Amino acid sequence: MNNNVRRFRRFRSKYYPLFTFNNTIYIISVPIIGMSGDKIKKISTNTNTNRNVYFMIGRFQPPTSGHIQMIFNMAKMADKDADVYVFATSTQDSNKNPLHVDDKIKYLKESYEHNKLSNKLSKEVRFINTTTCLKEFGPPIQGCKHLSAIIDVLLSAGYTKLNLCVGSDRVKSFTNTFEKYKKPSGIHMKVISLGERNNSNNTDISNISKISGTKMRTLAMSGRLEDFKKGTMLPNNSAKLLMKLIQNRTKEQMNKSKTNKTSKRKRSRSPNKSLKKHKVN
Repeated sequence: MNNNVRRFRRFRSKYYPLFTFNNTIYIISVPIIGMSGDKIKKISTNTNTNRNVYFMIGRFQPPTSGHIQMIFNMAKMADKDADVYVFATSTQDSNKNPLHVDDKIKYLKESYEHNKLSNKLSKEVRFINTTTCLKEFGPPIQGCKHLSAIIDVLLSAGYTKLNLCVGSDRVKSFTNTFEKYKKPSGIHMKVISLGERNNSNNTDISNISKISGTKMRTLAMSGRLEDFKKGTMLPNNSAKLLMKLIQNRTKEQMNKSKTNKTSKRKRSRSPNKSLKKHKVN
């Protein structure tokens, strides 16, 4: 068994070993220290030696019609027996990332399910919270906030063919990243173009056809509901709720940022007690 141990992951301040045996991923369900018995939980069974996965990574601040169309394209090109994942990043701030990752997952799922039938899709797409990544593959032991961690998780889940789907402008950079990754033998990894992405630096809100996350946040903060709706693939009421959520989250993050800056200024103005007082003659 020792030769099959892949890595250790932390779960609720205790360590659990994750290992593979006969193409099956296992995790011991009790702590190593003080462990009694061999209680082993199977995470997933790899019956296909060429397990195929298609996946994409994004900020989705917020999820736009362009994002959903790219997900449709990925689901359509995926092989019949392949799994499809969308990994939503977890960064949150007052500038470009007002939405919490749970908000993004919620509206991504709703957008996909709401438009799946009209796009003649039956493929299941799983939307992954990168702060609790392994919750989808097994116990919520750790997150997968970076590409290398996502690759590790997918390999640990038994996938042997990894297809990263990106906008056409990012194919070269991600291909270079994949080439630098030290993959085990028998693992195939490639980058696939999903077409041209919208220009995220485009702030011209008069052109809804070339919508971007930046433009959508601008529309939300301006209260332009009808234009905002056109940039989503959500039902009207959900689009309205998402716009309100962007407004609230942005204000929350801005207040939080102001509080942090005030605290830093106060600390910088306070006298350093560690300095010795010198007598001036």
